[in-house]
Amino acid sequence: MGFVNGLLWLSGCQLVGEVISHALGLPIPGSVIGMVLLFGVLLVRKPEVDSGTLGAADGLLRHLQLLFIPAGVGVMVSFGELRADWLPIGGGPGALVVHRSGRRGRPDDSGAAPSGPGTMTAAPGLPAQLAALLGLRHRRRLPGRGVAA
Repeated sequence: MGFVNGLLWLSGCQLVGEVISHALGLPIPGSVIGMVLLFGVLLVRKPEVDSGTLGAADGLLRHLQLLFIPAGVGVMVSFGELRADWLPIGGGPGALVVHRSGRRGRPDDSGAAPSGPGTMTAAPGLPAQLAALLGLRHRRRLPGRGVAA
């Protein structure tokens, strides 16, 4: 009975999140609102280790790989539309990877490695327009003044 009770809590929070999302016309998916609601309920309720809610969640997590099958099928069904928009879909994450791995930990022209908050720089080969789209700024060293924006 505890497992069923746990599934009811999980499903109920998702249902309430969907209702809130549709009723208020929010751009946030109802499942996300439901997850935040469930998080709040668990903070207030503080379930026991052997509670039904935690048991149901553990049971779902044990078979998490099965929950990716519908998403994979959706990607394959929509492959025609995805093929038409492959650049924005793959370019954003690709540019982020290039940005994150570009100069981190490598010394700059002065021989000193960038340090401190906000010293991430765009990768050397990253076009200026793409850097501007991602909100990146190229940083340069000024003699005697440290890093300038």
